[in-house]
Amino acid sequence: GCRAGKWEPMFDRRIARRTGAVRDRVAHDFQAINIDFGGDPGGVAFGSDQGVFMKNVSDADMRTNLRLISGNGDMSNNIIMHPSIAMGEEPHTRYLVTALWDWGPVASWDNGTHWPSWQTADDGSALGFFGEGGGCFGVGRSVYSLCIHHHNVARSSRGGKNFSRFVVPNGASVGAPAFARRAGSRAEPSGLIYAPMTMEAPAWEVIVDTEVVCGAGEAIELGAHTRDGCLARADIGVQHGWHAGAAAVWRGATDSSCTLCAAGSPRHREGAVSFVRRARPALTPIGHDGAGG
Repeated sequence: GCRAGKWEPMFDRRIARRTGAVRDRVAHDFQAINIDFGGDPGGVAFGSDQGVFMKNVSDADMRTNLRLISGNGDMSNNIIMHPSIAMGEEPHTRYLVTALWDWGPVASWDNGTHWPSWQTADDGSALGFFGEGGGCFGVGRSVYSLCIHHHNVARSSRGGKNFSRFVVPNGASVGAPAFARRAGSRAEPSGLIYAPMTMEAPAWEVIVDTEVVCGAGEAIELGAHTRDGCLARADIGVQHGWHAGAAAVWRGATDSSCTLCAAGSPRHREGAVSFVRRARPALTPIGHDGAGG
């Protein structure tokens, strides 16, 4: 609305049931504006992806009150993307988490009766990084919840409370997961979870039968791995800033140990595989032919 010569957003006010916290949100993605809503004298109503909202006509000049009246009552107008259902911490309780279009993700801690999402310290970390899209997934009869959107993978061991976040590197996009079951069970997870994924090749040169020898005090031991596991451990650690290094070696002929170091000197070693990090080429802007044109 225009107030004192300035355009200011009209908003929907929400008051949290458990904490009393006040949150003002601006509806968007409008589909229609009805300028004679409700008959004579009528008012203005806005249909949006978040529901129907009406201009407050209680003010004589209709300009001073920017808070919209929600036409949705205690309902929410959303498209559920994919819900996670997990065992709750209270008896006979299920926790539900789902991605939404729009104003999501959201969570319920009482079998879907209320949807407060993450409001208190006990609720823990929320999914503010998630954005629009993605989906959440339960892991059978368990307390685990996964929410995935492109490179973001969120995990909770409390049914959806206190999510932790992992960002898959190299432009990855992760799909819907599937979990392995315990022998003889259709619902009890065994602990193994699989998900399809696309990503760019890691920016490391692979050199077989070569061992990178780290300088004094430079070696960072990453434990025993497979060949691909060693590369993944080194790449993820460097990209997330957990370790600093530009070379790694996997000793497949001996103990399968994986070591990361700053640079190192190569030497021949049967069964060893070294990985040397290379700089990614700079992106060429679209429409630029690289010849100064």
